[in-house]
Amino acid sequence: MKALLASAFRPGATLGTLGVAFGYVGLALTATDIFFRVTSGEQPLARFEFYLWISYFSVLLLFVGWATLGSKLRVNLADLLTQVSVRDKGLHLQHMMAEAVRACADLTRQGKTIDYEGQLRRVGDLLKKYLAARLPGYEFSVTVKRVEGDRLRAIFRDGGQDPAKRAPGNDVALRASCIFDRFQSADKEPHKRVLVRDVLLLEDQHKEFKSRAEKAGFRSVIGFPLRNPVHLSEGVDPDPVKCASIFGFLSLDCSKPNAFDGLFSIPAKGEPERNDGNDRTDLPDMDLFFGLADSIATLVMLSRQPSTALERTNDHGP
Repeated sequence: MKALLASAFRPGATLGTLGVAFGYVGLALTATDIFFRVTSGEQPLARFEFYLWISYFSVLLLFVGWATLGSKLRVNLADLLTQVSVRDKGLHLQHMMAEAVRACADLTRQGKTIDYEGQLRRVGDLLKKYLAARLPGYEFSVTVKRVEGDRLRAIFRDGGQDPAKRAPGNDVALRASCIFDRFQSADKEPHKRVLVRDVLLLEDQHKEFKSRAEKAGFRSVIGFPLRNPVHLSEGVDPDPVKCASIFGFLSLDCSKPNAFDGLFSIPAKGEPERNDGNDRTDLPDMDLFFGLADSIATLVMLSRQPSTALERTNDHGP
């Protein structure tokens, strides 16, 4: 009964529920009144009133039904318009990323220096707008990190990040990165992503990462690999999107836990939820992020600038 009431009076359904309840009450009262009038012996008048009441009740039911249908159509239309808007933002993001890669490829062909931080800055702003539309109610940060020897260095941060809070994560040992550590054991798998739904629930072996996350102010994070290319030989058809190794990753984080759950299907009921999200299936639009990470990998590989260029972009984050 409690579940039934909760479903009946959930947000957006209260008006329809009250309308249906009113209709049933009216039906009961009308049926009772008609019964007593018909059995009272006033046959001609009772028959007229019978048809009159039936007409009234039919119109009432139609009104309630149309009102309920209109409410549902309004909600569905709003959802459809939101989905179209999100799709358009995603297509625009893909187009701008492709343009950035083409521009860098053209500069490389001409032997000119590539301003990949500037290209990433523009794409990063679009990515944040897409995330705000795709996962409303959250604020996200965008970071790109690259492996250099046994170190992991941030080569891009979006301008909304606090330089002082994020500085400890600009240059860390590979073993100190929970995200890279998990990629190490999975970088041969196609379309592999690393998800941490709540940093505070990580194992004790990631204490250093948890400490940095607390100082930086993020609770959930998802990473997408920057892949080294597979050099194809004629007549060789390797498994799709597999790579020799990764040389960094695109990182998205949020100050709230479970912020990325909307990118995955809901796990089966009765099963304990996993913090790494491996009990969830990627939704189709997750391919956008994998493609974006591959494009960023291409852009970074085309660039001739060292990662220390990050120090020259303090106006846009640490």
